[in-house]
Amino acid sequence: MSHVEPLRIDIDKVCEGGPFRCSPAVKKCFWACIAVGIASLALGTIVFPGSIVWGAYYSALIFWMGIAFGGVMVAVIFQVVHAKWSPPVRRLAEAHVAFLPWALLFLAVTWLGRKELFFWGHSPM
Repeated sequence: MSHVEPLRIDIDKVCEGGPFRCSPAVKKCFWACIAVGIASLALGTIVFPGSIVWGAYYSALIFWMGIAFGGVMVAVIFQVVHAKWSPPVRRLAEAHVAFLPWALLFLAVTWLGRKELFFWGHSPM
C-alpha cells in the first residue's frame, strides 16, 4: 500500500492571488448560455401563457439570491471573528456579491410577470 504525498499549499501566495480570468472560449460559452436563457424565458411566456414560466423564474431568482446573501454572510462572519485561515474561502464567499446588482435587475424583470406571479394583486380584496 502506497502513501500519498500531502498537498502543499502556499497560503500567502493564494491570499495575494489576483482575480480568476476566463479564456475567450469560456466567455463565449457563458454568453451563449445567457442568450439561451433569455430566449427560453421569452419563448416560454409565449408558449405557456401562465404562471409556470414566471414561477420557475421567480423561484430560481430567489434561490440564487439566497445563495449570494449567504456567501456575503459567511464573509462577514469570517471578518468579525478574525479568522486567520479564511482568506481563500472568504474570497470565494465575497465573490457572491457580484451577483447582487444583477439580482436587482432580474427582480425588476418580475414586474413583467406580476399578473401571473401575484394573481391576488389585480383588484382590491
